[in-house]
Amino acid sequence: MPKITLSSFSIAGFLVLVFLCQTNIAQKSWSLTFDETFYLNCALQTVHDGRLDPRISESGVGSLPIQLTTIPAAMMVPRQERPQVWKGQLSDPGINLVARRLNSILIGVPVILIVYFWLFKRHGLLAASTGAAMMAFSPAWIAYSAISTTDTCFVLFSMISLSAISWWIAQPSILRFVFVAISIGLAISSKYSGIYLFPVVLTLMLFQKWPTTTGTRIHRLWNVSWRCGVQMSLLLFISLTTLWSTDWFSFSGPLKNVSVAETPDDSPWIKIFDNGPNAHKLMEKAHTDLKRPTLFSAVVARWLHNKTGHPAYLIGHKSQYGWPWYFPLAWFFKSTPAEYLLTLTLFGVFYWHIRKDETKNTTSRQTRTIWMIAWTVLWLLFCLAKVNIGYRYLLPVLPLTILISLDGIWQWGKTRPRVLAGLSIILISGQIITSATIQPHYLSYFTPAIGGAEEGHLYLSDSNIDWGQDLPALKERLDQGDYQNVLLEYFGTAEPIAYGIEATHFVATERQELESFDVFAISTTRLQGTYHRDSDPFRDFRNIEPIAKAGHSIWLYDLSQPDVLDALRVAWDRFPPEIRTMQREEKGLGH
Repeated sequence: MPKITLSSFSIAGFLVLVFLCQTNIAQKSWSLTFDETFYLNCALQTVHDGRLDPRISESGVGSLPIQLTTIPAAMMVPRQERPQVWKGQLSDPGINLVARRLNSILIGVPVILIVYFWLFKRHGLLAASTGAAMMAFSPAWIAYSAISTTDTCFVLFSMISLSAISWWIAQPSILRFVFVAISIGLAISSKYSGIYLFPVVLTLMLFQKWPTTTGTRIHRLWNVSWRCGVQMSLLLFISLTTLWSTDWFSFSGPLKNVSVAETPDDSPWIKIFDNGPNAHKLMEKAHTDLKRPTLFSAVVARWLHNKTGHPAYLIGHKSQYGWPWYFPLAWFFKSTPAEYLLTLTLFGVFYWHIRKDETKNTTSRQTRTIWMIAWTVLWLLFCLAKVNIGYRYLLPVLPLTILISLDGIWQWGKTRPRVLAGLSIILISGQIITSATIQPHYLSYFTPAIGGAEEGHLYLSDSNIDWGQDLPALKERLDQGDYQNVLLEYFGTAEPIAYGIEATHFVATERQELESFDVFAISTTRLQGTYHRDSDPFRDFRNIEPIAKAGHSIWLYDLSQPDVLDALRVAWDRFPPEIRTMQREEKGLGH
């Protein structure tokens, strides 16, 4: 291992400082994103009640990120009840800014340092600086580290788990095995996608145990299966216990929600246990006496979410169940040129590792194998997922791509220092230029290959470009135009008045009132009709040039123009009344 010097710490510290400066710019420039309102309300309710808000697990959300960032922020203000989990309040921006800064420091920074010191250990200062700079100047990593959601926390504990697995595989012991299990439990508590680590460990177990067996193939298969089964069972037990401990070993209601009398004939309970007297006793006991652990509620919520799908948007098409190619295309649309280069290199590294690697350092090769298995398992899960919400799900792949690619490049180029130095300059400078040109709109970054952020709305929706973050930018645009009567169709949960925006929500208007407004501001996700799959009420606006844009996620239309006013009236007529009622209730607007 190269010797750690003052210069190595100085470079790491400099990259961390630059990263925090960029996240600070984003944090001050953005309103609360969609999910941040949910996390903040649950955190405030948790502090108020003195127990973990059960709505966290009931929504299938891991509680660890909320406990690391949002609950500490909630503890700094007077206790508040928050019964409406998706409704923002005037005080939210100040509270949530603390949570965002904790997320950047406690979660965003450690991932950069893991990449830095992992590469430093393997290849020295230049490789480490290149990898850490790729992370520190990545628009995606800056964007999601600047907001207090679950995505970056999952990346951190995923990387910790892979480090623990590498440590255990290098020298198996009971202590290291327990550490692996605990780290996996924490990764799942960050985001339930952490279950991908189980097949990673199982694959490694099979590779490790198969060569140690003898006899016929059937005998060897039985021997390996039995040994792996015992270890995996123990791993599951410790991991799930760790997961439940992060939920404070709490429960979220009865094991069976309703009594036998209220149970429909098509209920899973009836299908599994039948409809006889013994089954009735069992179901009634499950309703009255047995409690449901929070992790059970979360797993069911995640399973149902994936089963029922989620509205998705891809290049003008909409789907409830997504597409197998959604995430590969999202990776292409949202990656930087430097990340493209490493992605292409990665496939060459895979081939070299499998067919030609003759590295004598077994530990080094094992670690690279672990990275590659994790990368492959993640991509398989992404392509099978029915919930195609956004690039943020791909975040765990970003540091793995950087690690695998740079590890292979430096292994190949260890006798070519000038080539490595030149490549390092190209990668770092390319990433810096990309970050500088999109600042502070990191969340809305799209590759120049498809026209950049200006054209991003043609390709993806939701948290890829519009997560409710641009209310401050909207305020600035409205002040520049001196608009008095603003009509707003906002995709987000933040309270506009908290950012100085006095506007009437579209769902709160009557048709005859539309002509009384000066300007119509609409979020990109609403404009695309992502969540209005059948009615798509605002589709006519896609053929009208806006007078301005707030950031890259809110479009402004001048209602003094007849074609704009006509399109607005048509949109009002198309808008489903039941959705209008639901959105009024969510925003607390009444009827």
